[in-house]
Amino acid sequence: CLATLFLAGGLFAQDKSLTIGNAAGNDVTLPVTMTSNEGVQGYVLSIGVDAMKLTATDIRAAGATIANNAELIVGEVVPDGVTLGVVMDFNPPYDGQEIPIGSDQLIAEVDLTALLVLPCGDSEVVDVNFQDGLNAPPLSNILVVAGMSIGGADGLGLNGGAVTVRGGCDTVRAVATTGAKGAVSVSVPVEVDNTGPVEGYVVSLAHAAGVELVS
Repeated sequence: CLATLFLAGGLFAQDKSLTIGNAAGNDVTLPVTMTSNEGVQGYVLSIGVDAMKLTATDIRAAGATIANNAELIVGEVVPDGVTLGVVMDFNPPYDGQEIPIGSDQLIAEVDLTALLVLPCGDSEVVDVNFQDGLNAPPLSNILVVAGMSIGGADGLGLNGGAVTVRGGCDTVRAVATTGAKGAVSVSVPVEVDNTGPVEGYVVSLAHAAGVELVS
């Protein structure tokens, strides 16, 4: 359906661009924004990731796409990334709704999970880019303006983003606790922040004079 609606382009995409944002962490959401000097009737996003370092878990329409009542939204997670096709006015009566002129308008969000396991304190920047040809049939990144599709070959700016993956730091701590002198007992919690499953542990605690260990 998208293939039949989004006709071949040929228009010069001056002042039209798509941009992927940046984020840091192991589970992140990257924004996708759009700048256009004309109203946009629809778009296709095709975003690739390094499958050895990141996995995409979701893509969804957001921001201006939802605010302007998009009628057809088709998102899909594929092995090397995600795709999203949107038609603003798809169902009768055809009211001609579109995303109006604007800069850096949020149109979609992509959820990503890091596959990299890095030492504590280390980090690595992993690029996330627009990549034509994902999915089947292959999809290309386009905006639809005045019934015509505008892609990278027509001058549509495609600006990639990145995820900064950070190494996890496992930490064990005794939590500060207060209690009255002579109390029956005061429980001191011992907590762990772990970046992977824990198969066992040993805890060795010392305490100052004036405190008696009960159990």
